[in-house]
Amino acid sequence: MKKFNMKKIVAVVTTLIVTFVVTATGVYAFTFWIGHEDNVKTESNLNFFVSQLYAKEADNVKLNNDVTKLTDEKTALTTSLNELTGEVTQLEQKLSEAQNSGNQSKDRIKQLESELAGKQQEIQNKLNEIQQKNDRINELNNELSVVKSERDNLKSQVANKEAELNNVKNERDGWKLGKEKSDEALNQAAKEAKDLREKTDKMVDDWNNRK
Repeated sequence: MKKFNMKKIVAVVTTLIVTFVVTATGVYAFTFWIGHEDNVKTESNLNFFVSQLYAKEADNVKLNNDVTKLTDEKTALTTSLNELTGEVTQLEQKLSEAQNSGNQSKDRIKQLESELAGKQQEIQNKLNEIQQKNDRINELNNELSVVKSERDNLKSQVANKEAELNNVKNERDGWKLGKEKSDEALNQAAKEAKDLREKTDKMVDDWNNRK
């Protein structure tokens, strides 16, 4: 009668069980590694968008400061313009009185005309400066509108990436917890396989001893 080598049979079965344990552990480890890679990638994307958002916030602050500065300069120019307009009105009155009075010399009239022309030129210069300030303020406001739109878009992207990162972390934590539970089960299976081998070896030895 052909004898079966029970030790070899048990060794094969045990090897299969151990192979399953190692393979399953490797699969969980690989899955956990994939989750870690996704986490790193999402964090990198989030950091990129956050840095872009900070840059846009800085641009927004700078543009607001520039607009405020130009507006203050425009206000100062307008005040100066109003003062010059008052001086011109006074010079026009003096010139009119001098021209209508026979007591004023021609030199005095020429002096008043010269002062009036100078003030009128200053007024024109002020008006040109104010117009330049207005044009620049409009340009900055347009830039500010674009920056604000880009900033709001980046805020939305940052919020999306934060939500994505949170989901990835939750998935990673779930994989980690699942791996821990699986490791416990696999360790238990390995222990049972070892016990089975020992018991089978004993049974084979007992069987051989009875011959």
